[in-house]
Amino acid sequence: MVKIKRAMVNIVATILLFASVTACNSIKSVFDNEPQGHQQEGDVQQKGQEDIHTPIPDEIQFPDKKEVPSDNILNVGDIVSEIDVENGKLIPDALAYTVEKATLFSGITEAGISQDALVHFVEGDVLDEDGNPKPGVRFVLVELAVKNKSALAERNITSFQLLSAEPGESATDSMNFFDLPYPAYFSNATRTGNGSEYYAYNLPVGQNKNLKVGWYVDTNEYDTSDLYLVFNRDVDEHEKFVKLDFQQEG
Repeated sequence: MVKIKRAMVNIVATILLFASVTACNSIKSVFDNEPQGHQQEGDVQQKGQEDIHTPIPDEIQFPDKKEVPSDNILNVGDIVSEIDVENGKLIPDALAYTVEKATLFSGITEAGISQDALVHFVEGDVLDEDGNPKPGVRFVLVELAVKNKSALAERNITSFQLLSAEPGESATDSMNFFDLPYPAYFSNATRTGNGSEYYAYNLPVGQNKNLKVGWYVDTNEYDTSDLYLVFNRDVDEHEKFVKLDFQQEG
């Protein structure tokens, strides 16, 4: 079961010192229900992809709960259309992705990846002081093929994201999704650096490219049988979830 991370110690201490039982229950009620009238849909859509992705260390992570039509759940091998935006105009079916393979490794060595090939800063509390995975941490490597049909040539792999669904949820119900940290590895990174520089690549219109993207996943918190890649996040009519069925190696 997905574990909710412990909030910062000083926040907990403040709540214990000053909040009554009634106040604590009120706070819990706010978080257990969607906010009413405090945030307009337009405000959410104006937030950039960076805000959606960026994890907040040491704070409680609340799930993104939504109803996902069964037609929006795809499998490894299916073609996924991704939108693009140019001059403020949405371009549907701008790129075509195929998730060709997903493999679960015990670490990057088993995946044939060197430490030097990783992003400079690996997010999440997943590595020990020597750079080795902590107990329960696995390395997920996803192989994709992408074709640029009509999108801008400057691409970034953070346009799709790795999510964990709460165990037991299905496509017929509302699903609770938790964001996982940014990828630790990108096979086509051509520039050293962190963040967008590491994740960027170039793909002119009409060309294809094969990509490998890797994430560290803490199996103490996330069930690897409930991992999805999401494309066109929060654009409901285009949003697609690819269920990752893994091959076990290493």
